[in-house]
Amino acid sequence: MNVTDELKLYNFNSKHREAKKELLVALPCGYKKGHKYPLIISPHPFGFSHLENYYLGSPDLSYPFRGWKGIPSKFNVIVAIPLGHGRKFDRVSLAWKYQIDDIGDIPFLLEKEDIKINKTYICGLSMGGLETLAAIGKNPEMFDAGFCFNGISDIPEWYKDIDNGLTDKKMREMKVTDLICEEIGGSPEDCPSKYFQRSPVNMIENLSKVPLFIYWSSMESIVVNQETKQTKKLYDLIKAKYKKSEIYEHDHSFDHGFSEFSDIERIRCHEFCDFSVSANWLLQY
Repeated sequence: MNVTDELKLYNFNSKHREAKKELLVALPCGYKKGHKYPLIISPHPFGFSHLENYYLGSPDLSYPFRGWKGIPSKFNVIVAIPLGHGRKFDRVSLAWKYQIDDIGDIPFLLEKEDIKINKTYICGLSMGGLETLAAIGKNPEMFDAGFCFNGISDIPEWYKDIDNGLTDKKMREMKVTDLICEEIGGSPEDCPSKYFQRSPVNMIENLSKVPLFIYWSSMESIVVNQETKQTKKLYDLIKAKYKKSEIYEHDHSFDHGFSEFSDIERIRCHEFCDFSVSANWLLQY
């Protein structure tokens, strides 16, 4: 017998915009109304939708993306995936402050729908990893633990690496730096304070307060220089200043059996996530 999650799509009024926002909620098979469940919130990657984060990812992915499908029933948890909204764009929200506020409101929105929560976790890939870190950085008290796959922690440094041609060529083809500028309000040189506010590297005190696992890759080609500029650097900064923090890291570059790291394999390193692994780790807290 196939066990399937129960999917619900909610519209809610963001505090910060008149337009309605969408929240995909996956309930476990056999969900019992009134029973309390752990909640995993999952912001989606750059350009994804909430549905793509649940199912098979965007159509152009190279890595076999598993998504969250089946995980609520496997672990008896609720997974909530908001459709990202930024200052200018949906799907390219890049930790806009009101997107992060709305992530913080998700447990209260579910309570209004009579969905009971006893623990709250957060987990995301890529831009979803950025927003995972930013949500913890803003509201550490609301999360029991977090998990970040291949995230961005320093947006201006990511912008510069794209602009300097250090990332995969598709980043240039997609004009990602133009999208970043339009969403944030200019380049890092034009408005450094706006980039500062969105970048988790500037939130290490609060990030040190929550158990956090960072998966990163030394070989990927989308968020490059992870050791010197991004989430491995973030790990090092937190661990150096807050030695007792429960933060962990893993370089997953060599976990996939690649014999060499061609362009396609480097993209696959970035696209990798295993939400089953993250759910299993999060639920110990």
